[in-house]
Parts: sequence; C-alpha cells; structure tokens
Amino acid sequence: MSDKNIYHILGVNYEADQSTIEIAYRQLALLYHPDRNHAKEAATLMADINHAYEILKNRERRKKYDREHLFRQTVRTPPAPMKPIIHHRKWEPRTEDTQPKDIQAFIIELHYHPYAIELDAIISVLPAKTIRWVQEKPNWIAGVIEHQGKFYPAGDLRELLDLSLPETTKNEPYLLCRIQGVEIALKIDKAVKTTLIPANAIKAVPSFDEDQTLSFVNGLFLEGDQVILFLNLGGLFTPSQWEELNEFTTTLKLT
Repeated sequence: MSDKNIYHILGVNYEADQSTIEIAYRQLALLYHPDRNHAKEAATLMADINHAYEILKNRERRKKYDREHLFRQTVRTPPAPMKPIIHHRKWEPRTEDTQPKDIQAFIIELHYHPYAIELDAIISVLPAKTIRWVQEKPNWIAGVIEHQGKFYPAGDLRELLDLSLPETTKNEPYLLCRIQGVEIALKIDKAVKTTLIPANAIKAVPSFDEDQTLSFVNGLFLEGDQVILFLNLGGLFTPSQWEELNEFTTTLKLT
C-alpha cells in the first residue's frame, strides 16, 4: 500500500476536512465492503480504503504521512477531485435505451450523509411513528405503522443497507415509498430536499464481472465536493423477499 497516494484512494484533496474524509470513506465502504461486494477485487480495494481512512482520520498520522510522502517532493501531483473513482477506474454516464431525462430526486440523510432517491418513488414523508409488532410478518420487516387509517409495513432503511443505527433513534421520520407497486414505510435520519439532477451528471456504478451485489445503487453524482449515492429501492430486496412483502401487504389490506 505504501506506493499508493492515500488521498487518491479516497478521492479527496489535500486540504479535505474530517467531514469530507468521513463522507468519502462511508460512500466507498458501502460500495466495496466484502459483506456487500463479493468480487475478489473488492477485498483488496476495501483494504486500501481502510488503510487510507485510518491515516487521514488521525491528525498526527496524517501530518506524518504528509511530511514523509508529500512534502519531500518539489511538485505535488494534485489528487483527483472528490468523485467516485478508485485506482483510475473509468466511469461513464449511465446509458439508456432512450434519450435520458433529467431526474427529480429526493435527498435524504443516513448517518448524517446524503443519499438520493427518485422522487416518483416517494409518496410522503411521515413523522415518527410507533411500530406495531404483528404475527406472521417477514422477519426482515420491523412491523407496521398506521397512517390516516391505513397500515403499512415498516422497516429501517439503514438496517436494510447494513448500516449501523445511530445511538438515538427517536423522532426520526419515515419515507412512505411505492416500490414496484408495493407501499412500504422506511425509517431514515432526515428528509432534506428535492432537487433536479441532470441525466448526464449521473455516473454508472462500477461493477465487476458477474457481480450483482450493487443492485441497491442506481448511480452516483456529485453535489459540491460530496459523492451522493443514488439508491435503487427496488434493489433492496431479493425476489423471495418481494414475494413475502406482497403477501404481507395483501394480508394487511384484508384486515
């Protein structure tokens, strides 16, 4: 790892603050952690990402790295700007069968970092609700919540993405979403805003041959110096989970 510029690995500039470094690490870990990405290359990439992060998050280790690896050079090669690139992998705009259109997106926060969801998947943002436990529910669903006289299956989007939960989980809103015709409430940290994203600004997710582990990400784009993952909510569940969810929601409608 000693021959790799750790700023290049995370894709941050030499003046990046701790927040930018943390965001870069979390986004890359979500893509390349071996628990998520089973390709052989993912483990090596994740080791490089962890190595870079462990140094850059520690002020003294970062200063030592800068002295030993950067300031010895008369001219420092500037790192790539904050963007979804590792080891100079080639990223291209998503290709579509038809002319791509600008996308209305809904920006949310998970672990205090931004993520995007296509707006037409969002029905409403609901205030904090009490989850009711019900029998014969899918084990990956927390329970149901009630809204305007109707009951909806409820889960935590952070758990579905294998993110750890924050220390406090009170007063957090739900996204009421319609995914493949099924309505489900997903708990998040915060609803932020809607925004229009130019189609040519969305970059494809890097993939490895025959690797299908990134189905929960529909692309990435830059907003300022932040990489924002475009979540594909339909990719959160396996076909068998979709079947379970359909059966469960049908049961809810009959009760």
